[in-house]
Amino acid sequence: MVDTDAEFPIEAAKSELRDALNLGDMDRLLSFYSDEVVDLSEGRFTRHGECAKAALRSYLERLFENFHVNLVPIVWRIRVIGEAAHDLGWHKLTLVSKHGGETLVHRHRYLEVWRKSENQWKVVAFMSNMEPLDE
Repeated sequence: MVDTDAEFPIEAAKSELRDALNLGDMDRLLSFYSDEVVDLSEGRFTRHGECAKAALRSYLERLFENFHVNLVPIVWRIRVIGEAAHDLGWHKLTLVSKHGGETLVHRHRYLEVWRKSENQWKVVAFMSNMEPLDE
């Protein structure tokens, strides 16, 4: 049985994370990631801890410099087990060029692992990869 009360804090955090990304609020966005975060995303070196957060900050700086961002998370499943949780689904990411280029639309599959610490949920690991357009 799914405990929707337990899932709500993850849903709320994901909504705030999405809003921070869409507004280009770097500090708010990075606040959702643990200092021990592990990034296992496609096309990037596996990084962990402060190195992962620094690489994420650098990636986001370039992204926000060049694009207006619109992320639409499509959550398939959230599971909470005590002080740990995971969610998975898809991210539809629309990038509108700030320099007159074409608009890009990507769909990524994702998996996030969350941990509750000091009454806050933070992402401790994430993986994202591009979903093929056609099979």
